[in-house]
Amino acid sequence: MARIDWRNWAPPGRDARGEAVNALGCLAMVTLLAWILFAIRYVNAREWLFLWENGARVLRTGVKMQDLREIIGVIPLVFWIQIGLAAVTAARHYADHYREGSRPVYLMRRLPDRWEYHRRCLAIPAATVAATAVLLAGSLALFYGAYMLFTPAACVVPGQWAEIWRVL
Repeated sequence: MARIDWRNWAPPGRDARGEAVNALGCLAMVTLLAWILFAIRYVNAREWLFLWENGARVLRTGVKMQDLREIIGVIPLVFWIQIGLAAVTAARHYADHYREGSRPVYLMRRLPDRWEYHRRCLAIPAATVAATAVLLAGSLALFYGAYMLFTPAACVVPGQWAEIWRVL
């Protein structure tokens, strides 16, 4: 397997491998935080469906589970924050090279491929945004699956799949 040549993935003077590792670490933390928040909110909503009678948990009659959209709430906000941080990283890539003494921005613009500079400034942030969008959509789908799997059938409010995409 060929090794990745990290020099082509970030502007000159930047540690592309380090930035990619940081981005992956942030993505992992954001996804873990979203799942922990969902688990806490879901368990709290599910516990409300039951009551204790004679030492046993009994499903309340006529009670419905909270909408999935309400359980998810502001959880997608953590993914949007990650996308915002990727935009800040891209802006920082551009801004840092205008401040350096040798002006590598002018050097990069003289290269035969005039888009090389922009490609280097945007490669890691764009990959981070794409990965965040995929993780957000995947997490929402898995939240729906967990909701439908673990909620008692008598308590499920119909139409949750249509509701889930309204949280974005």
